[in-house]
Amino acid sequence: METEQRIQQAVQEEDTIDLQEIFWALRRKLWLIILAAVIGMGAAGAYSYFMISPTYSSTSLIYIDGGSGSISGAISSLTDLQIGEALTADYSVIIKSRPVLEEVINNLGLNISYKSLANLISISTPTDTRMLRITVTAGDPQTAMRIVNELDEVCIWRIQELVSSVTPQIVEEGVEEPQKVSPSNTKNALMGGFLAAALVIAVCVIRVLLNDTLKTDEDVERYIGLPVLCEIPDDNAGKAHKRTHRRKKK
Repeated sequence: METEQRIQQAVQEEDTIDLQEIFWALRRKLWLIILAAVIGMGAAGAYSYFMISPTYSSTSLIYIDGGSGSISGAISSLTDLQIGEALTADYSVIIKSRPVLEEVINNLGLNISYKSLANLISISTPTDTRMLRITVTAGDPQTAMRIVNELDEVCIWRIQELVSSVTPQIVEEGVEEPQKVSPSNTKNALMGGFLAAALVIAVCVIRVLLNDTLKTDEDVERYIGLPVLCEIPDDNAGKAHKRTHRRKKK
């Protein structure tokens, strides 16, 4: 009964995680952690390079004149600027509307739905301007450039048709950008290596936390509260050593 109470008391004392034990367990498995990281990096990098299709982007810039004259006149007051920002938000909706996108698809002969094309288009407004930055992503740089330039032409005509007082102008046309925007093979490889190493570390930590066996003399005294008087050697280990020694002599 007293022994059981000591064991329970020792277990309660050991409720806190022994960080030193975890550290040494991870140090013993350091080679496995490094191996897992290398394998994870290689696998993730290969998958990113061979299995994920690259995407490219092309960007154009449109200026929306609200009929107030020159650019300096258009932003002469804070009220005009706020109105211009509100209008550019409306024009962003018009650009990604179904009639505009369907006309772009028909003009270029694209085999894609207007919803799928809308997902390839992103529109942003530079701060304190009436500019619209239109970016299109596609599987090759030439297709991205063709779509963004055709989209500029169609949306300008559509905006002028809906709002006669507005005269959009193309400030910058889209060009072919040979540099892909995704995927980043280096980034994916590093993420794969990190996840693989983290998985091995998690397994090692869990094994340490779930291991409640007595491994040393100190564990016996700590949990049971009795001193260790003697130790019994592992006879099997000695026999195995003798057999190995005899084989070397032969």
